Parts: sequence; C-alpha cells; structure tokens
Amino acid sequence: MIDLIHKIAGRLESGSYINEAAIRIGIIEPVLAKLGWDTTDPSTVLPEFSSHGRRVDYALCAYPARPSVFIEAKAIGKVEAADRQLFEYAFHEGVPFAVLTDGRTWSFYLPSAQGSYEDRRLYKLDLLERSPDECERILKRYLSYERQRSGAAQSDAQQDYASRANERMASDTLARAWSEIVTEPDPVLIELLVERTEALCGIRPPLEAAENFILMRPATFSRPSESQSLPSKPTPQQDVAVPPSRPSQEPPRTRGEASRKLAASFRGEAIAGRDATAMFLQLLRQLVSAFPDRIEQIATAAKGRTRNHIARTAADVYPDRPDLTHAVVELIPGWFVGTNIANREKHRIVKAACEACGIAFGRDLIFDLPNI
Repeated sequence: MIDLIHKIAGRLESGSYINEAAIRIGIIEPVLAKLGWDTTDPSTVLPEFSSHGRRVDYALCAYPARPSVFIEAKAIGKVEAADRQLFEYAFHEGVPFAVLTDGRTWSFYLPSAQGSYEDRRLYKLDLLERSPDECERILKRYLSYERQRSGAAQSDAQQDYASRANERMASDTLARAWSEIVTEPDPVLIELLVERTEALCGIRPPLEAAENFILMRPATFSRPSESQSLPSKPTPQQDVAVPPSRPSQEPPRTRGEASRKLAASFRGEAIAGRDATAMFLQLLRQLVSAFPDRIEQIATAAKGRTRNHIARTAADVYPDRPDLTHAVVELIPGWFVGTNIANREKHRIVKAACEACGIAFGRDLIFDLPNI
C-alpha cells in the first residue's frame, strides 16, 4: 500500500490523471485491491451501481448483495456539491458508509448521522498532504474489506463521529462560557490578571481595577488587529498605568447608574465605612454578633474555589500564599477573614453569609456596590 500511495502521489503531482475514468482505473480500484477488495468479483465490488433511478460509481459489498459502502468518484477538483447526491442515495438505500473522492482527497461520511454534510464527515484525507503511513492507516481504518466485514470499520466510524460531535458541542459552548466569565469574573481569573500584571511591570494593580478591566472587555471572541495588539513588555521609560475603572469610550450612564453609590445597612441601621472593604468587615461582624452560633456555617458558605476566605487561622485563609498574610484580618477572636478579594467576591460572600444565617439579603441586610 505504501508503494502504491507513493506512485499515486507522484502521478497526481504530474497531472497524469486527466479525467474521472483515469481516477477510477488508476487510483480507486488499485487502492481497493490493496485494501482486500476483489475488484474482479461483481458481487463484491459493483461498478456503476444503480437502484430506483439513482447511480453511484461503486458499491462495496462486504456480504453479497448487501452494499456497505458507496464510493462516488469525481475528476480532480470537481467534488464540490457532490456530497448531497451521494448522501441522498446512501440514505435512501440504507448504506451506512459513503466516500467521496477525486483521487487526491478522500472524504469519509456517515450518511445517517445528524447535522450538516460537513458535520457527518468523519475525515478528509489528502494523499498529497498526509504522509503515506497516515494515508494507509486511514484508508484501512474505514475501507479495509476485513474491517468492513467484521463491523470494526462501522464501529470505529460511530465512535469517531461521537467524538467529533462532542468536540463541536464544546467548541460551540466556548463563546457562552467566555461571556459568563467576563460578565461575572471569577476571583481566580481576577487574581491571575493581577499577578500577571505585577510580573510584567512590577506594580500590583488593585483587585477592583482588574475586575473592571475584565468587565469592560468584549463578551464575544474577536481577533485583535495589529493596531490593537499590546506591547509584550513595557520599557523602563514607559509609564505603567493601572487600567481605569471605566473606559473613556463607555456610553453615558443612566441616572440610576450614576446615582448608585457604596452603601450598606443591617436591619435598617446604616453601616459606616470608608470603602468596600471596611463595610464588608463591618457587615460580617454584625452578622456574627447577631448569629454567634452560625460562624462555622458562614465560613463554609464563604469558601471559594481555591480560597477559604474565612478560617480559624490566618494561614488557612490563603493556603500556600504567605505573601497575602498582610491582607488577613481578625474578624472575631479565633476567626480570620481575607480582604484580598474583588468587590464582586465581597458581595458574594456577604450574600452567602446571609443565607447561612437565614436572613434576607437585600432586605434585612443591604450591601450595594458600584458595578455589581
């Protein structure tokens, strides 16, 4: 088979196959013979197979009079739009496998599968682009007489289709996942951005600035143009600026958005604080004071993916991050809370703490933060 593929490739490059007949005699039939098909047996390899007014170039019968593969041949470069006719015929005849080829490219299909013609294509093999070893492997996997007869080819084809279908589903979901990530940034993503920024320029931006930077990114994928590409590393002469909390090109805010300010209250009593962190600590202390027997439930509810946030020791708040011990504050005697978190995570923790205490967030306890 390897020697035959080498010869075919050389003739393809020299333009020796001038029409469809040359493709069939010089490529398809010799390949089928190497794959174990008796091309001289009209009960096994049926040229010009026709039924119900339709015709296909070859029907391969692993068992007599039972076509298991249809092959449609076209002249070099003439395979476009030929798949529809092949699919309709294969589907009508109940043939589980179909091949469309111009001698150079071989497209293997499952006609009864779901999706577009492209979705139902298992593999597109180009004899000039793939190595002879790869060509031999794919041709044998799908078209070997013995594998067709045993059912192994069909079984592998079904598995390959299912795998491709899963990959397509995952790929189609990427845009939705990205949209959710940038509209509700995960604390881990925020911290990664902060740490990478610090590694590049030596200055650690505030977590709130990193969160706002993510929020103002487009929610859909786009390929940046050359003019949009960022320098890989600032030079010592460049000023390194922390991303602004809001982009200058942001549309004007509504009156409600413009008037929204940092505010907090517990059971109708306003909580004072110079910033979101101070209010965050005051609210947690108010909750613990009102529900002293719920501290463990509050700590459990506060847990993030990689952070405890509230723990019995300062070291347990940010495990394996001794550089963040400066951001750990004693909440009450014997319990500590981390403050190296973005406003969105502060908001989540307070809301989760309310649920652990059985009170209504937004009514019994209010914690309004800009951009949340």
